[in-house]
Amino acid sequence: MNVLRSAGLVVMILLASACSTPGPAPVMLPQLPPAYPQAEDGAPAAQRWWEALRDPVLDQLIDTAQRNNHDVRLALARVAQARAVLPAVDSRSAPNLALGGALSDQRSGLPPQVKFGLPDTRAAQLNVNLAWELDLMGAAAAASAAARADLVQGEWAVRGAQMMVANEVARQYLQLQAIDRGAALAAAIVTTFDLTARLLEARQREGSASRLDMERLLSARAAAQARLPDFTADRSTVLDRINLLLGQAPGAALPLPAAVPVPPFDPYDPQALLLPGSGLLADPGKPPVGQPADLLLRRPDLQAAASAVTAGLARRRQAHAERYPRLFLAALFGGERLTLNSIPYSPARYSNAALAFSAPLLDGGRLQALEDLQAARVDEAGLAFEQSALRAVQEVDSSLAQLKGQRERCLALLEARDRALAALDRIRILQREGEADALGVLDLVRTAFLAQAAVLDAERDRGLAAVRLYAALGGGWPDTTPEESR
Repeated sequence: MNVLRSAGLVVMILLASACSTPGPAPVMLPQLPPAYPQAEDGAPAAQRWWEALRDPVLDQLIDTAQRNNHDVRLALARVAQARAVLPAVDSRSAPNLALGGALSDQRSGLPPQVKFGLPDTRAAQLNVNLAWELDLMGAAAAASAAARADLVQGEWAVRGAQMMVANEVARQYLQLQAIDRGAALAAAIVTTFDLTARLLEARQREGSASRLDMERLLSARAAAQARLPDFTADRSTVLDRINLLLGQAPGAALPLPAAVPVPPFDPYDPQALLLPGSGLLADPGKPPVGQPADLLLRRPDLQAAASAVTAGLARRRQAHAERYPRLFLAALFGGERLTLNSIPYSPARYSNAALAFSAPLLDGGRLQALEDLQAARVDEAGLAFEQSALRAVQEVDSSLAQLKGQRERCLALLEARDRALAALDRIRILQREGEADALGVLDLVRTAFLAQAAVLDAERDRGLAAVRLYAALGGGWPDTTPEESR
C-alpha cells in the first residue's frame, strides 16, 4: 500500500511539472506590403510556367533535369535520411518488448557427498522483458515533432532544388537560342561585307573608289569576323551547363533542335534573318505576380524556413521537458526448467514489475544551458525566416522593375529596327529608279542586321528577367505540397 501511495505521489508531481512545459509558439510572420510597388494587375503564375511556351524540347529538358540533377538527388537522399530517423525517434515513447533466454550446464567431478552442497546444474530459462517510458512530460513527443518538421523541411528543399533546376534550364535554353540566332546574324553581316568588298574592288578598278575605302571596309569586316568564334565558345559553354543540370557529363547528347543555320538570302531582301524574337519568351505582358503574402505558400525556401522554426520550437520543448522527472515502467515474465544432480524439478515461473522514476537534481546547469541553446536557435530560425520572406518580396519587386525596363528597351530597339527597315525599303525604291547604288543598299542591310542583333540581345535580356521573376515568385516545381509523414 505504501508503494502505491508513493507511486501516486510521483505521478502527481510529474503531472504538476508538465503544466509548466512551454507550448508551441506560432511562426511569426514579417510585415509584408499589401502589393508590390512595381506590380501590375495579374493572376499568380503557374508553377510549371514554361509549359505555356509550348516548347516540347524545353519540357523534356526540364523534366529530365528535375529527375537526374545531382542537387535534386542529394536533396532526396537527405529526405530519405530524415524519414529513416522517424521510427527510431518514435520508439522512445513506445513500449519495448524483448525476448530473452539462457541455457546453462554446470558439472564437476566432485564426490557425491560434496555435490549436495555444489550440485551439478542444468537450467533453461525463457522470459519476456517489457520496458516503457511514460512520456508525461512530452519530451518524446517533442522529439518526434522535431523529426517530422525536419522531414517536411527536407521535402520542401527538394521542391526548392527542382525550382532552381527548372528555372536554370530555361535560362540556359534561352541563352542557347539567342547564341544560335546571334551567330546567324553575325555570319550574315560578314557576308554583306564580302559582297561590299567585291563592289569596291570593281570600283577601284574603275577609279571611283580609293584604297582607303577598302581598308576601312576590311577593318570593319575583320571586327565582325572576330565575333564568330565567341558564339562557338559560348554555345559550347551553355551546352556543358545544360548537361551538368541534367546530371550528365560534358559532351553528352542532348535533345536539342539544330542550331539556326545561315539560310540563303537575298542581300537586298534580308527579311529571312530578321526574326521577330528569340523564340523562347515573348513579352509576358502584365506580370502575373499575385500578392506578397502568396510567396509564403508558393516559395519552397520560405516553407523550408518555416519548417526549421517548427523543428526548433519542438526541440526547445524537448529540452525543457528533459529538466523534469522521467517515469519508467518495467516488467519481466518468464519460466525456468531446472535439473540438480540429474533430478528434474517442475518448471518454475517468475515475474517482476517495477515503476521507477529519474529526476535530475544537480547537473551543473547543463540542462538549462541546453534549453537556452535551443531557445537561441529558435530565435535564429525565426529571424532567418523573416529575412527570407523580406528578401523574397524584394526579389519579386526588383525582377518586376528589371522586366519593365527590358520591355521598354525592347520597344525602343524594335522601333529603331523598323526605322532601319523602312530606310532599306526606301533606298531599294531609289535603286530601282537609278538614284541609289548597291553599296548604299548593302550598308542599310548591315544596319538592319545590327539593329536586329540589338533587338535579339534585348529580347534575351527580357526573357532572362522574366525567368528571374518566375523564380522569385516560386515557380518551377511541381504544384504539389509535401505532406508530413506519419
